[in-house]
Amino acid sequence: MGSFSKQVERAAISKADKATRLADVDLAVREINAAWAMCPSSINVLTVATYGLAELGRRTEAIELLMEALKVHKPTEAILTLIVKIAMDLELPDIAKKVLELIINLNPSEPDHYIAYAQCLHRLGESDEAIGLMQATLPQFPQSAGLWNVLGVITLQHLNNVPSARAFFNEALKYDPDHVQALANLAEVNLNKGGGLGKYEQALAADPENPELKLGLAMALLQQQEFERAWDLYEARFSEKRGSSKSLTYSHQFQYWHGENLERRTLFLAAEQGLGDEVFFAIFFERVREMVGQLVIGCDPRLKSIYERSFPGVKIVPYVDTVRLGVRTRSFPEIEPLGPGMAGLKVDKALPIGSLPRVFWQSLDKISTFQGGYLKADPERQQKMAEQLARNSKLPRIGLSWRSGNLREGREHGYIGLEMAKVIAAIPGIQIVNLQYEADDNELEILSSIAGDRFINMDKLDLKQDIEANLAIMANLDLVIGSSTATQSLAMAQGVETWCVHRGTPWWVFGLGKDVRLPFAKNYRFLYINYAKNYRAESERQIVDEIEKWLSDRR
Repeated sequence: MGSFSKQVERAAISKADKATRLADVDLAVREINAAWAMCPSSINVLTVATYGLAELGRRTEAIELLMEALKVHKPTEAILTLIVKIAMDLELPDIAKKVLELIINLNPSEPDHYIAYAQCLHRLGESDEAIGLMQATLPQFPQSAGLWNVLGVITLQHLNNVPSARAFFNEALKYDPDHVQALANLAEVNLNKGGGLGKYEQALAADPENPELKLGLAMALLQQQEFERAWDLYEARFSEKRGSSKSLTYSHQFQYWHGENLERRTLFLAAEQGLGDEVFFAIFFERVREMVGQLVIGCDPRLKSIYERSFPGVKIVPYVDTVRLGVRTRSFPEIEPLGPGMAGLKVDKALPIGSLPRVFWQSLDKISTFQGGYLKADPERQQKMAEQLARNSKLPRIGLSWRSGNLREGREHGYIGLEMAKVIAAIPGIQIVNLQYEADDNELEILSSIAGDRFINMDKLDLKQDIEANLAIMANLDLVIGSSTATQSLAMAQGVETWCVHRGTPWWVFGLGKDVRLPFAKNYRFLYINYAKNYRAESERQIVDEIEKWLSDRR
């Protein structure tokens, strides 16, 4: 690329980057497309432009741009592989699938392409096809550890066939004894049989700076109630090596708090992870407040009014997120300098909220149970919701959600899904209240057709953005059922009876069992389900039995 072309490329990148900051989204989209038109042969411009469109919420335009790029660029293996990466980063697996088919046609002798294609099929819900692809491909590449490992992952997640998955992971290790993903996966399936931690240690020895391995080992250690080392490893969640889609960078730089008394000083707790994690870690706020002179809590803007009501006397500051090329930077303008010579709120020390367990939960017997809820609904809205719900039915009210909005990396395989929701909706003698944010019309229509007038959907509410509405509804419910999502955290924090029905065991269960009241919240019940393809009917019957028993106990 000549110097003039480089100048054009730099100008196009600058134009696209600036466009993402415009308040007028339509104008921003036009500016990004104009930047792409300036330099359509540049992969750098394509990357900035596509991420920019995604950050503006324009998924359709991002898809169109990627498809246009396939017409402009000569379909080399390198170019197509980059487009696949962009598509997967932007949650466009349907585009990635089409491009991967082109890549395989270009170079059918590279096993990594089949691995990516199988992962893409699995992400699209075409898991049987992915398994068939692996079985057809392995005779061509019988010594590919990656192929054996992916076959094991999909077999485990889709079929929950643990013996077969274990055999596939062992086969991967036969050809590559230091294959870190296979070691970590084998560790997971062996945790309850013994030897699981040893496999994690072996994986970490092979790749000692791998943050995902550190986090996986941390979760495994918590299941074994080995707290101290687990919390140390959990700090790896901030590693830059995790990649742009997982990383979070704070714009502030304050001295780290280690749990010492700050009786006359100010502590800032910074929000991290998703909204459900924020609400979960808020369990500690009252305990922290007893140790500091002033407590400042940085939070999702949707939680500001709730935290101000629930934690009077605490300074609540919402965050502002800036995303550039998939890298998220979080700032808290109210406590940070606004410009030269200007000062924000004075802060002595700070801590990301996910590090609070490291301070307070050093062992299982140090975990204290909060009494009742720690988040308070708005009384006026709570009363209005009570009146609306009472007009519909006097039956026991069960709030229901069935998935998260984040379905990346196979997360959908952990949620109960619409099929389980349909089974619950069919149970007579209960009122079903929709708590699923961003439920589509088809999902709502299906549940309504099953439950009839027993199904209540507050169709004028945006449950994802209006967290106050969530709390106001939950304050009038008898039970909330769903998987491990923000909805369950909000219900727990509200003090309502909450069942977390989840496939897989989260770290906060601490290996206590598959049906257990959690030690930090007696209103929070964890129920393990095996909702893989071959076990769905059994899991559905299990939950129906539990709900019917709950109804019987109320009579």
